[in-house]
Amino acid sequence: MRIAVYQPDIPGNAGALMRTAACLGVSVDIIGPCGFVLSDRQMRRAGMDYLDALDLTSHSSWQAFQDSRPNRLVLLSTAAENSYLQFPFLADDILLVG
Repeated sequence: MRIAVYQPDIPGNAGALMRTAACLGVSVDIIGPCGFVLSDRQMRRAGMDYLDALDLTSHSSWQAFQDSRPNRLVLLSTAAENSYLQFPFLADDILLVG
């Protein structure tokens, strides 16, 4: 399973998601452009000590992400009609937030 973040604006929020993903053993895709510079220094600060345990892939655009994605894309929203508790997730799903 992977988590994809679409055009994140706040490095702290992206860092929190990356830290959580690292703890859960879930890979992360960052889809740009970002609202912050996606440099090693800023990513290290946002991800703290968790980045070494994280499988992180950066995509320059939505199209670049689409071109590299072989799996089912599941859109996560607070306005969804269906509860995530009732959704049949698959092991290779990509969960999209942003």
